[in-house]
Amino acid sequence: MKSSALLSIRGLHCPSNLAYKEQTFAERGERIQSQHLWRYLMLSKIFTRRSAASTKPAGGSHTLTGLCLLLFATALLTVSPNSGAQEASKVFELRTYTATPGNLDKLHARFRDHTTRIFAKHGMKVVGYWTPSEGDDADDTLVYILEHASRSAADASWQAFIADPEWDRVAKASNANGPILQGIERQYLRATEYSPLQ
Repeated sequence: MKSSALLSIRGLHCPSNLAYKEQTFAERGERIQSQHLWRYLMLSKIFTRRSAASTKPAGGSHTLTGLCLLLFATALLTVSPNSGAQEASKVFELRTYTATPGNLDKLHARFRDHTTRIFAKHGMKVVGYWTPSEGDDADDTLVYILEHASRSAADASWQAFIADPEWDRVAKASNANGPILQGIERQYLRATEYSPLQ
């Protein structure tokens, strides 16, 4: 198990702080787009200089420059959607919670009575909740999946969820006699093209 995937916390549903230190897909897309923008600007300057130095009529220079600008605009339209494609695509968040000994029922109650409703308030769609049907994990494990519009949307929703005063009250009340949650594993997933669930 990767160290970044396991969060040892005291009863809080929260993403790893490492997620907020990583560069977002949007930032990487903007950097790529800037690089392409610089290249096409340089190309436009080269074409304009060559056109100005040529013996063709003046109109030819304007025509070639216009062609350059059209090429440049087309490139931007091509680069922009692709650079942010990952950022804009839907992601699923798989989370596995391990309750402290004897507190799985309290964890179920917190999700059933409070957490799911607060999730919805912050745009977090629950796909489903599951528990292992057998094995040692059956007594202390809750697995669920959330659907997010994008990875950045997931980060924003979690930040809003954690800062919600209602959640703060619910968490404190459920942990009044000690933490009911001892660990979280989290993984973000993208659906394959052949997945029935998209």
